Amino acid sequence: MIISSSPTTPPQTHPSLHLLSKCTTMEQLKPIHAHIIKTGLHNPPDQIIWNTIIRAYSLTPSPFPAINFYKLMLSSDVKSNPYTFPALFKSCARIDGLNEGKQSHGHVLKLGLCCDAFIHTSLISFYAQVGGLDDARLVFDESPLRDAVSFTAFCFVYCVLFRLLRSNKRSIPNDDISKAYRDFF
Repeated sequence: MIISSSPTTPPQTHPSLHLLSKCTTMEQLKPIHAHIIKTGLHNPPDQIIWNTIIRAYSLTPSPFPAINFYKLMLSSDVKSNPYTFPALFKSCARIDGLNEGKQSHGHVLKLGLCCDAFIHTSLISFYAQVGGLDDARLVFDESPLRDAVSFTAFCFVYCVLFRLLRSNKRSIPNDDISKAYRDFF
């Protein structure tokens, strides 16, 4: 699929494509071809570019554009890969976007990427940050990935839980701490 260099111009209605369809001679084709090459219409952006832009937006003070750019990526028929999702989950966590994150989790499952270590860890952290502690535990429990990184991410879940309990000025009974420890190990 040919993608426009301008996010506001849909690829099917780009002026160069309209001119190309009207072209009848080689002399007419040459300047149109030059314009297509110059504007980059001949090369659809690849995953690396899309992922880099999503990651860059995820690092900004407001990561909403990362999520919107991911939607644009999907609508442009560019396939997600394992590098797409960690930045996306980070953005969802920063905006407290539980629904957006769950939809992205669904994409991970649909693409069969749930066993990727980076995605797995990002999912656990995402759910912990948005208060989906049960979901974080479920991701951890159902995954065959049990390495130092996933255990560290899951420790983060319990840190978030304890921070929430303490911020609510509730004491944490020793039995709950012992249960959390037993559940974890």
